[in-house]
Amino acid sequence: QRANAFLEVLPQCASMGDYGPPLAHHLASNKLQHWEPALRQLAAEALGRLAAVPQLQAVLIEEVLPSLLPRCTHRLVPARHGAIWGVAELLLGLSRHGALDQIAQAVQEDIAQVVTRVEEKQLYRGKGGEMLRGATCRLIECIADAGLALDASTTAQLQSSLDGQLRHPTLEIVQAAVAALRKFAPVCQLGQSGGASSSAGAQSTCC
Repeated sequence: QRANAFLEVLPQCASMGDYGPPLAHHLASNKLQHWEPALRQLAAEALGRLAAVPQLQAVLIEEVLPSLLPRCTHRLVPARHGAIWGVAELLLGLSRHGALDQIAQAVQEDIAQVVTRVEEKQLYRGKGGEMLRGATCRLIECIADAGLALDASTTAQLQSSLDGQLRHPTLEIVQAAVAALRKFAPVCQLGQSGGASSSAGAQSTCC
């Protein structure tokens, strides 16, 4: 079964000898740009599972993750869809295995701005737009689940993005937004309580 090969066998192989770095780079540079959306998402999940391999974390943080971020606004839909999913799953995997603090602050800030850059470039329009909406919802969900630090402005931008997805006519998009909101709502509430001593304009407006 394909899922078993990606999610179980591949991480085991990556933990042996020198197989890990080539497998990680193959997932990032090849499988995340595959023509089939389901395979791109499977490859992204596999990439996140590689974070469980301690000797691979440096490669994932210093090489793979920075290589994915510019591709999140790539001109080709498969490239940017796979990159966004890859960033999301890799961030979550690294967080779950205690490596979030090893990601450079500039890279963390870049991750937090991916959704805003996608929307500023109006990449939801045209072919592949619905796939990208699902991918950005997943990224917001993983950002919240990973505990990535967000300022009030970025929190408000991500909340606004989810608000828009919740109004989308496609059920799958709404479901993805709801899943993201379950993780993101506590982040909003924390930001609001933490901003009690700040000006009201600096606070996010989560539902």
